[in-house]
Amino acid sequence: GRNYINKTSMDLVDSFLEGVRNEFNLDLTEDKHLKVYLSSHIDSLIKRFSHNRAYNNPYLDEIKNSYPYLFEIAVFIRERFYELTNMTMGEDELGYIAIHLGAAVERKKTKESIKKIALISHASMAYKQLLYNKLHNLLSYRMEIIGPFAIYEIDKIKKQSPDMIISTVRLPENIKIPNVVTSIFLTDSDILQIKKFIDDFDNEQERKKLTKQIKNYINKDLFYSGLDLKKHDDVIGFMSDKMIQKGFAPKDFKELVFKREKISPTSFDNLIAMPHSIKSNSYKTGISVLILKEPIRWSEKNVQIVFMFSLKKGEQNELKNIYRLIQKLILGDKESVKKLSKIKAFDEFIEKLVNLPKKERK
Repeated sequence: GRNYINKTSMDLVDSFLEGVRNEFNLDLTEDKHLKVYLSSHIDSLIKRFSHNRAYNNPYLDEIKNSYPYLFEIAVFIRERFYELTNMTMGEDELGYIAIHLGAAVERKKTKESIKKIALISHASMAYKQLLYNKLHNLLSYRMEIIGPFAIYEIDKIKKQSPDMIISTVRLPENIKIPNVVTSIFLTDSDILQIKKFIDDFDNEQERKKLTKQIKNYINKDLFYSGLDLKKHDDVIGFMSDKMIQKGFAPKDFKELVFKREKISPTSFDNLIAMPHSIKSNSYKTGISVLILKEPIRWSEKNVQIVFMFSLKKGEQNELKNIYRLIQKLILGDKESVKKLSKIKAFDEFIEKLVNLPKKERK
């Protein structure tokens, strides 16, 4: 790693974040905190390198299961780091980088997600202020409360296209905007009801998006169930070959999937694995699903449902959504995943996948 000397760790981090922006469409280049954390992390990493000391991360497994997408971005940074310094990062390092990335993504989120809430009430402006303060303390994200409007000003409200309406009066049936009715005094039970309403609203939005993506990407031609393969290498081999044969992926796809697998196994909790190429250079974006007859041992995990995806260059945006789906399974309800693993027919599989029950994570 002699050539490191000409590059400060700050320069390295700039180069990583630029890469992440181009590769994953995720722009963290303005996050000062992240830059400081990462560069001091890279500094100590390089020091440990010269003393041949590796780093042990006791939370690695939990990080991989909880943040598979961020872990993938860390794998990308690892590759970039190797290209620039000829040093190899261990799997434990990737876990730490994923945590730093996660904090940055959260900081970015709170900046971006604004909900527009219209208030319908006969009460005064002071009431709006009170409601605003109460909601603000209750909800973690930012919001814009417009109004208060009178009940007959529905058209005026619609023009501003709010995400939802909170009202102290019953609204006519034909209003298409999600709404919740609360008392003028905003009791604790009103507040709970509003919170639940907003959570349900978010979940429903999420579910609609997910359903569309699942239907877009999981390919009937690439669905295999009840296969009797014993080794994870055979599973990867079989699925990669099919991806190549069916015109989704280029010839070197299989080799790139194995290369990615070596860095850190793609098997997770809850019988799920998700092997994929280390590069997004496929011809089409698609997801193949293989359900094994019996669970097999894959690194430290038991695996029965395998998702393999190919990503077309420039469609990295979709990656986040693919991971969101997988994450739902990894962290989801064990029984539902067991049921999924018994399914033989493609349409039934999609139907069940789209309607996975939500599990509150402890």
